[in-house]
Amino acid sequence: MVNKIIRWLLTLCGLIIGYALSVVIVDAQIIKVQHGALIAYIVLTLIGGIIMYIISPLIINLVWKLSEFIEGATQKMPMNDIIVAVFGLITGLIIANLFSGPFNGLPYNIGTIIVIILNIVLGSVGVNIAIKRKEEFYNVFSFFKKFGSKQKYMKSEHSRVQPKILDTSVIIDGRIFDICQTG
Repeated sequence: MVNKIIRWLLTLCGLIIGYALSVVIVDAQIIKVQHGALIAYIVLTLIGGIIMYIISPLIINLVWKLSEFIEGATQKMPMNDIIVAVFGLITGLIIANLFSGPFNGLPYNIGTIIVIILNIVLGSVGVNIAIKRKEEFYNVFSFFKKFGSKQKYMKSEHSRVQPKILDTSVIIDGRIFDICQTG
């Protein structure tokens, strides 16, 4: 049922893309249309919808496989790394959208394509930089360092006692020695 809904939504997107392409094609006079501009819009819109309806099962399968891959990869990552990656992604997208202003006025939707590519590139650069420099990020926000650790909150600030590591064999040998001395 979900696949059918997604397929029809993708078909609707195909219709919209087909219409947008028909506007570009007719306005740029790639196809010479004298009286049948409305027919050209309708035909190109329907072609976009039909093509998307045909390839939508492939797109749906790719999206499901990609989501399973991402889910499997993020299950192995610590929560701190995921938080840092999301922070890097948001930072990269903000920077990309700040740089996208000059490209918005370009003709034939070239600016939109450049903005999308800029968002993808700077978003992934933000994630990569954040993951590689996560220790510096932890130092800036020290409360992320031991996220969820109970010991951090149980210790008092005045306690300066360092924990000691004891070897259990030494403890057992000491007890045996005490038993031997008592007779």
